[in-house]
Amino acid sequence: MCLNKVKFRFTRFLTVLFLVFVSSYSFSQTVEVLIQEAEQLEMIGDYSGAQKKYSKVLELEPSNKHALTNRAYSSQRLGEIDKALIDVNRLIELEPMNSSNYSIKALFLVKKNSFELAEEEISKAIDLEPNNSNFYAERGLIKYDQKDFKGSISDYTTAINLAVGEKRYYVYRASSYYELNMLEEALNDYSKALTFDAPDATLYYMKGLCEYSLKRFNDAVVSFTKSRSLDTMEDNLVLKEETFYKRGVSKYRLGDFRGAIHDMDIVVAVNDRRSDSYYVRGASKRKLGNFEEALSDLIKSTQLNPDNGSVYFELGLANVGLSQFKESISNFSKSLELNPRNTQAYLNRAISKGKLSDFKGSVEDLSILLNFDSQNADAFYLRGLGKINLGDIEGACVDFSKSGELGYVDAYDSIRKYCQ
Repeated sequence: MCLNKVKFRFTRFLTVLFLVFVSSYSFSQTVEVLIQEAEQLEMIGDYSGAQKKYSKVLELEPSNKHALTNRAYSSQRLGEIDKALIDVNRLIELEPMNSSNYSIKALFLVKKNSFELAEEEISKAIDLEPNNSNFYAERGLIKYDQKDFKGSISDYTTAINLAVGEKRYYVYRASSYYELNMLEEALNDYSKALTFDAPDATLYYMKGLCEYSLKRFNDAVVSFTKSRSLDTMEDNLVLKEETFYKRGVSKYRLGDFRGAIHDMDIVVAVNDRRSDSYYVRGASKRKLGNFEEALSDLIKSTQLNPDNGSVYFELGLANVGLSQFKESISNFSKSLELNPRNTQAYLNRAISKGKLSDFKGSVEDLSILLNFDSQNADAFYLRGLGKINLGDIEGACVDFSKSGELGYVDAYDSIRKYCQ
C-alpha cells in the first residue's frame, strides 16, 4: 500500500515537471515566434505592426533587451520619439554600463532637436568606451548641428586618429572646415576622402566647390566635370543644377564664354526660374558680341529678380553695344540705385552721357567716381575730355596731368594738344 502511494506521488511529480517544461518551452517558442514575426514586419516597413509584436513579447518578458531595442527603433521610425526614449531608458536601467544604449538615446534626442541633451548622452558613451571612433563622430555631428564647428572638428579629428581608414570621418570634418571658411583644410579632407573606395558625384562637387571658392577655376571645372560623369542616373536634380551652374560660372571667369553658355542652357532646362543662370548666360553672350540675345536673357533675369544691380549693369553694357545710350543710362542708373558704390556703373554712365553730348552730366558722374576711387586714371582722363567740351581748359589739363601720373600714357597726348 505504501509502495503504491510512493509510486503515485512520484508519477504526479513527473507529470507536473513535464507540464512545467512544456509550458516553459511553449512560452519560449511563443517569444521567439513573435520576434521573428516582428522582424519580418520591419523588413517590409510595417513598423506599426512590428511595434505591436514587440509589445506582446514584452508582456511576456518585460526585460527582453532585443524587444526593447527594436521596439524603440520602430517607434522612432513612426515618429514616436517619446515612446522610443522610454524603451531606451529601460535598457539603460537594465544595462547601465552598455555604451551603445547611450548612443541610441543620443540619436533619438537629436530627432527631437534636443542637441544639448544628446551631447550629454553620447559623452556618457565615450566615457564608457573612449576608443570607439563612432561615438566621437556621432558627437561631432551633434556639435555640427549646433553650429559648434570647431568642437565638431576636434571630435572628427579624434575619430580619424582612432580609425584612419574611415572615409566618412574626413567628409564630416571637411564639412565643418567649409562652414568655417577654412577652404584649404576642407579641400584636403575632401581630396583624402576621394582616395577611398569608389568616389561619388557629391564628393567631387564639394571638392569643386572649395576650388571655386578659392578661385581655382581650372581645378573647379575638372572636379565639376568629374562629378557629372559619375552621376549617370541624374536622379539628383539639385546636384545637377548646382554643378552645371558653378561650372558655368567657372568657365565664364576663365573666359570660356561659349562653355559658360552651354552649361547655363542646361541649368535653365532644369530650372527655368533661376535668375542668376540667365544673368551669367546673358553676360557671356554680351562678351561674344551677341547683344540682342544678351538683352533677352538679362531682361528675363530682372523679371525673376528685380533687385540685382549687377544685372542692370550688364544690361547697360549690352545697350552700349547696340548704341542704345538712353537705355544704357537708364540701366546704369538702376544699377546704382541698388549699388551706389559701383564705380564701373558711374564710369560707363558717364561715357554714355558723353555719347549724347551731356558733358555736364558726364563730368558729374566721373567726379562721384573719383570720390570713391581717387587713383582711377581712366576717370581723370575722361573727366578731362568732358571739361574740354565744357570749355574748362585749365581744369581739363589738371585732370590729364593726374591721369598721366597714374599711368595712363595717352593723357600726355591730350596735354600736348590742349595744354600748350
